[in-house]
Amino acid sequence: MKILILIKSGLESIPPLLSQAKAASDCGHEVTIISAGSARTTRENLESNNINTIQVYDQKAVSTIFDKILNWYTFRKEAKKTIKNLEFDAIWLGSADTAICMLGALPKKQRSKSILSIFELYDQYPIYRFLLELACSKSHAVIVPEETRADILEVWLNLKSRPIVIPNKPYPNENITINTPRFPGSTITELKSCGQEMVLYQGWISSTRNLRSLADAVSKSNDHFLVLMGQDIDGEVEIIRKINDSVIHIPFISPPDHLEVTRMADVGIISYKKDRLNNLFCAPNKTWEYSKYGIPILSENLPSMRYQLKNMKFGTTCDMSDAQSIISGLEEIKHNKSKFAEAGKKFYDSVDLKNMIQAMLSSI
Repeated sequence: MKILILIKSGLESIPPLLSQAKAASDCGHEVTIISAGSARTTRENLESNNINTIQVYDQKAVSTIFDKILNWYTFRKEAKKTIKNLEFDAIWLGSADTAICMLGALPKKQRSKSILSIFELYDQYPIYRFLLELACSKSHAVIVPEETRADILEVWLNLKSRPIVIPNKPYPNENITINTPRFPGSTITELKSCGQEMVLYQGWISSTRNLRSLADAVSKSNDHFLVLMGQDIDGEVEIIRKINDSVIHIPFISPPDHLEVTRMADVGIISYKKDRLNNLFCAPNKTWEYSKYGIPILSENLPSMRYQLKNMKFGTTCDMSDAQSIISGLEEIKHNKSKFAEAGKKFYDSVDLKNMIQAMLSSI
């Protein structure tokens, strides 16, 4: 099957979709991705997996609503023009934004098979529900990353059937290297050699992630040091360093190369504020990236994470706004590290992404 995937953003913005594309390619399907930009290393990684990439537009940084409208309009126009010259059996809209952007722009003759991936709930944006309902009405398969999200979206979007759940699990990749001078590998190695354990948070670094209490908790421990990996959204790193001046910050590294940092961790952090359904029923890529390397997880006490960690026993939850609760969680992990690590790897191996993707494609 010839599969055309559209992403109205840079390729690096949705790592789970790239993993699913690799799995589809390994199933013997011919995969092409149209996007609005990508790093050279990401393109090379995809091309090494026999995936063709087409960049139709170099997405501009968004500072005003005009910039956002221009990005959407330009991608829609250029993608529509490019699609006319391609042959494919299925079109896969890689995000809600992509589906909304391309409403009414896809060639009717190619609509026999359509797939839509929805990675968020967008419960704070009712307009998304209306527009996604229109997009889903034309889709043969809707994919979501978490069980409860599937139930919620089935009702919200008036779907004829429950969305297919495919977790945000990374697809195996053996060629991981770090090509950036910003990666302080020697510092991390030195600290670990002194017997300290690396506590890693990866993702957006902002005031919405409750990282200040985490920095405070780690500063009170002689056994741990804190690494934050990801884009500093609103100057949060500077604030955090006033709380804990030994915090190591590693700027964003394109996936899957960021896993070279991940694999060094001893504790993996998952932290979201409990202020929306999308966070309560989160489906973090980090869950799979940590468990891939047997890294115990310390998570905010969220329903989706509480259910996973309670049943699979590869980490524990705490109140991420309370430093003492975090310290207690770190101590629990320290005393159960081997057990949690073994359970994490078992959790990771419980999902066969390649078989899931093949089953989904066979169903449309």
